[in-house]
Amino acid sequence: MSKILTKKIQTQLNDYFSFNTEMTRPETRCLKDMVLGILKSKTVFVNQIAASLREPLKLKDVCKRLSAQYLKEDYAENVRSEHLKTVASSISKDSFILMDGTDISKKHAKYMEGLEFVKCTTYNSPLYFCIRMIYS
Repeated sequence: MSKILTKKIQTQLNDYFSFNTEMTRPETRCLKDMVLGILKSKTVFVNQIAASLREPLKLKDVCKRLSAQYLKEDYAENVRSEHLKTVASSISKDSFILMDGTDISKKHAKYMEGLEFVKCTTYNSPLYFCIRMIYS
């Protein structure tokens, strides 16, 4: 990712998170770092996200800092509610809600959070579809 694009994304993230009122500063910083790290590293693995941030701290310490925040019990709910508050004003009666119908095949999965099981006779393994939708 180019430096100019990185700075532009950082500016947009700062603008987006400036309206955040409920999340603590460490939680907000973690979310910014995770978003930027995922964009830079093109992966969701914490070690690679932390490495892509290129912080002066040890990689182990950066991973520990990130995971300490996102593993909190109510962190995902805080992120979701803050995001909905932020975008609620831009959603109107005529807005579209898009749904990703991508299937995920996990051979040994019994349950996957946020996904619904769909019985499929084409494959030998269960299929899960992201069909849980949020309305505000």
